[in-house]
Amino acid sequence: MNKISAKQIEGVVDTKTPQSIEGEKTFMNPTLFQNTFNNAVYTMCIDGSFVYWLQTPGVFDFDGNKRLGINPMNGQFGLQMFQFGQWVNFNF
Repeated sequence: MNKISAKQIEGVVDTKTPQSIEGEKTFMNPTLFQNTFNNAVYTMCIDGSFVYWLQTPGVFDFDGNKRLGINPMNGQFGLQMFQFGQWVNFNF
């Protein structure tokens, strides 16, 4: 008997009720999630210790992109934006 992948069956993932899944997931490559924000499409991407909001999937160093995580320069948790060729702290 062949095993059927859950991804092949329409409606198999329940998105309406609370669920808990135990375990750990390791991502070997950046993981992309599509998101719509202010009528613009951004890609949310998890890579290393950062969560990125990218204007173009797979392009990290582009003016206006943002990332949330541990700043490698000072070890502090914060939000940064890519501007003029470098990641800078972003303040609201």
